[in-house]
Amino acid sequence: PKSISHLLNLEILILSDNYLSTLPEWFSELTNLKYLYLDNNNFTEMPTILYRINLIELNISNNQLTNVSSELKRIVTLKN
Repeated sequence: PKSISHLLNLEILILSDNYLSTLPEWFSELTNLKYLYLDNNNFTEMPTILYRINLIELNISNNQLTNVSSELKRIVTLKN
């Protein structure tokens, strides 16, 4: 729900196993988000909204993604 965007100090968000295939535009308002777990969903491409968030850790495994490595390079804040 959009009400999540009001959680301005949110740093960790676990959305695993939710059959998600997209993220809403308001997701970029989560400017303090550092750890995001999107594993086991239905993403077929990397959500572009992620390029606007300064993530340290992203788990997007077990989706239907292709060409992930080149897309991950665009999220420059990710740690190994």
